[in-house]
Amino acid sequence: MTTKIEKYAKVLDNNNVKDVILRCDENGVISIDWKDATPIDMATLDAEVAALPSDEEEAANLANLKASAKQKLVAGEPLTEQEADTLVL
Repeated sequence: MTTKIEKYAKVLDNNNVKDVILRCDENGVISIDWKDATPIDMATLDAEVAALPSDEEEAANLANLKASAKQKLVAGEPLTEQEADTLVL
């Protein structure tokens, strides 16, 4: 299960924000020490976090990607980079 702070970390990473300190208090309130990074409005971050796929959706997407990679391997077709990344050798 992805925690709230992990979701915010993912959104910050997606926005190429590095070297910040994320905190989550006992009430689940996220705070960010931006250090030298350019701050992003909290409402914008909240919207991006809400738009992230759920754990169940991510699991289903990964299963579909693996199935697609297997089909292509069996058929001798080239894989996309995403499909290749799902394979463990």
